[in-house]
Amino acid sequence: MGSSKGYDQGVPHYMGTIACVISRGPLYGLQAILLNGEAVWTGPVLRGSSTGPLTISTAHGTLRIYWGTDDQPADPTLNQYAYHPPYPGVAYCVFINFDHGAATNAYNAEFICLAAPAQSLVTGTPASASLDECRTCNAAVFAAEVITSESWLGRAASELDQPSFQALANALQAEQITGAPAGRSLAAVSPLVTDATETRALLSDLLTPLGAWLRVTAAGLVQAGRWVRDAEALTGVMELTLDDLTEPPVVNFEDQEDAPNSVAVEFTDSEALHKGATLSVDDAGAIAEAGVLRRTTVKRPWLITADQAIRSGLDELARVGRVVSWSGSVRYPRALKPSGDLVQPGDYLSVPLGLPGTEDAAILRVLKVRRPKDATSAVEIEGELDPGARVLETAAAAESADPGTPDVVPPVMWSRLLALPPLDPISAPPVIALAARPHSLALGLEVAYDSGAGGDFPTVARQSGFALPVRLAASFGSGSSTVRVRLLDPVDGADPRRDEQYLRAWAGGATEGRNDELLLILLKKDEAGDILRHGDEDSLEYLEVLSIASAPALVSTDTFQASVLRGRLGTAALAFTDGPFPASWEEVEGWVIPRYLMARLAHNDFAGMLATGTPGWFRLGAYTARKGYAPVAAWEERQRRTAAAQSLAELALQPDATTYVPQAAYAIPAGLNTAPRVEWISPASFPATASGGDLAVHLRWLDGTGNLSEVLLTIIKSDGTGYAEVLRQSLSPRATHEWSGTVNFPSTGTWTLSAVGTDSTGQTGRSDQTVTR
Repeated sequence: MGSSKGYDQGVPHYMGTIACVISRGPLYGLQAILLNGEAVWTGPVLRGSSTGPLTISTAHGTLRIYWGTDDQPADPTLNQYAYHPPYPGVAYCVFINFDHGAATNAYNAEFICLAAPAQSLVTGTPASASLDECRTCNAAVFAAEVITSESWLGRAASELDQPSFQALANALQAEQITGAPAGRSLAAVSPLVTDATETRALLSDLLTPLGAWLRVTAAGLVQAGRWVRDAEALTGVMELTLDDLTEPPVVNFEDQEDAPNSVAVEFTDSEALHKGATLSVDDAGAIAEAGVLRRTTVKRPWLITADQAIRSGLDELARVGRVVSWSGSVRYPRALKPSGDLVQPGDYLSVPLGLPGTEDAAILRVLKVRRPKDATSAVEIEGELDPGARVLETAAAAESADPGTPDVVPPVMWSRLLALPPLDPISAPPVIALAARPHSLALGLEVAYDSGAGGDFPTVARQSGFALPVRLAASFGSGSSTVRVRLLDPVDGADPRRDEQYLRAWAGGATEGRNDELLLILLKKDEAGDILRHGDEDSLEYLEVLSIASAPALVSTDTFQASVLRGRLGTAALAFTDGPFPASWEEVEGWVIPRYLMARLAHNDFAGMLATGTPGWFRLGAYTARKGYAPVAAWEERQRRTAAAQSLAELALQPDATTYVPQAAYAIPAGLNTAPRVEWISPASFPATASGGDLAVHLRWLDGTGNLSEVLLTIIKSDGTGYAEVLRQSLSPRATHEWSGTVNFPSTGTWTLSAVGTDSTGQTGRSDQTVTR
């Protein structure tokens, strides 16, 4: 099914019709197609109720995608050569007379697919077919599919404890990523099973990093559950004492001198065509204390965002740094819970540590229980001490299990909010939060956002580290390729020197520089401390992102010099000047930060903020291994120090018990709004109602650069069905295009009306509205 065709200069191009299996079906939709690593088509397109194939035209030829439904038709092209059945339940692709170029072998084809778990146990939002547009799914829902699907274990749904699976699914779903696509949570997964594996291992690899578990009850039902994320909040935990054990317990404390202080998380980056990526989460305080980096690697291929990878790395860092195993032989009557049931894996116990001269106890996560032959035998229990739980001590015990952790987390003193050009054509510019470490034992930064100063400020990101503030130590022009920076001295409220490892220990070179792994952000400020504006109508911030492309050389005690790549992450190369401190800091700021630590804050509000110039409000708070910044606690500690005539130090920033420090307003620069925009003229407001199915629509596409080249108007139902293009029109480049007409919504329910504008550079602006029939 192939041939050779001659082209200019006699270079042959090989044509061929080839079929390949994509996966088990049915697919929910298709996101992208890559040939030899290059995207040749991007969607998404959802299957809806269709059983017919999807035909896609590319520069190389035509592809016909079969969704893998049980009633899909046979492919006519394949049957021209030999008999081919419809292959029910198999999603596959036919490359029809496809141009494979000068290579004699076929392209390496990758299909980024969307799939919805097929199960009936869990209901509601976690099980919605349109959840996160099927890019991710709820882990509990996927586990239910694995256990009940005929393609997996094939167990009856009646053999599973439905309420426990529903409760786990709801708990995982509640951890929403603010501003992310509808339904995506920190605990969402995107599983891809390509190799034969044991179901037990698959479910364990998937659920254990999320703190979830499965067990079989005494009644024989598979039950799901999850360890709580704040073990200090546990109440009613069953308590065991040394008298309840037949012998002292075996407690294995890991050698803290060898404990990892950094975790590299391997995940699948959905922002890079679902390629593998690695993100490191460091405990800067532990690294500085140990004087050496001890990194361990964990594989999390089912996580698809940096936010998820950071959370997973933080959890793993807490676990590997404090893992303590416990095993004990418990007298049978004392291993019975108040309900009369035997202790099970997934339960919590307060257990004695058996340390000489103490009565210390700790919270145990029960992982294994060996059931005795009869009620006269002992019950063998094994588990791990909860990494987030404190040691439960008697009055005679030590004062603190972690004397190095501050009792009160101080407010952040040095910080900066800024915005960068958008990473892709359809996203709003990401907001970046930079902060210096306020205390040597602070582990990370929590960023919260709200549209008003008096809001409830939900968290939008947690960064597992801080930025290092620096100042220029030499003149730096727009064409310079070498930069010289100087460290700042610690002051009350900032301890940046704990992060000077970014410069002292960085061994990266040109390759790491091209990958933007260690960044230097330079910006100019005005007299009020805000970032200067420049460009047309002062619409851009005067800042540049640079990538450090060599190991920084130590010029003097606190001054470093390094090669840099200019104008990174969409910024332009600019000129900066130096000057004596503090004048240089007042005029030019510098921040050094590893790219993986620089969370790109996202929220659906940001697009509106960009269009209208309305500021949003942000709060930055540090956290340690045990607690986070709280105004009340900081104020009480300030009052205590005042009464004791002690230095207020970093607490001097806390003015009262209610003010969050810092809380700042930030407006995204209008100059970053280069993508097409959509202006809805009629209906006057949304959500709208389509009486009888028809809705009169009037809208306008606008492009500030005058490059609007295509407009698209589509509808799709909330359950993923009924997708249709109302309008698709190519245009000669222009600044605006207007359309009015009647849009028909063919069935009752909730619909999404989407308008998309694309400019000649490929930038896309999109606006979605809800319509109910």
